[in-house]
Amino acid sequence: MKKKFVFFVVIITLLPIHVGYSMQRPTFKSCVQLLHTHHLDELKRVLMTPPGPVRHNRFGDNLLHVAAYHGYDYAIETLVATGTSLDEINTNEGSPLHIATRRGFPRTVAALLGCDTNRNPRNSRGETALHTAIQEGPFSAEKLNLYYQVIANL
Repeated sequence: MKKKFVFFVVIITLLPIHVGYSMQRPTFKSCVQLLHTHHLDELKRVLMTPPGPVRHNRFGDNLLHVAAYHGYDYAIETLVATGTSLDEINTNEGSPLHIATRRGFPRTVAALLGCDTNRNPRNSRGETALHTAIQEGPFSAEKLNLYYQVIANL
């Protein structure tokens, strides 16, 4: 009789831990943290495991917007492979392509264009990434040149 009781207590004790862990949904913030710390394998595992994390913050940013903002060109392919949308427009600056262009990250722009992103998405002001490149001062020629090189190679 003692063995059954101990076994029953252990199962009841461990059950909430297991159920709570399996039902917990990763937050957007925890995914951004993995992105910042360069843990791409762990991020890919989290994004591919059902039910998956919350995919947007309150501004409509997905993880590609965050990667573009920080110039994380190495993460673009991984995020696209996990189903993160390339062409989503957020409420502030536009698509990841707009953000990478505005922030001056030519390798990130090249990575986004290499993943077959929409080259002419329009932000809330009706501007394309090409408009953004023209408006952005000293690095605009470099960004514009890079933009046209990638298009010419397609």
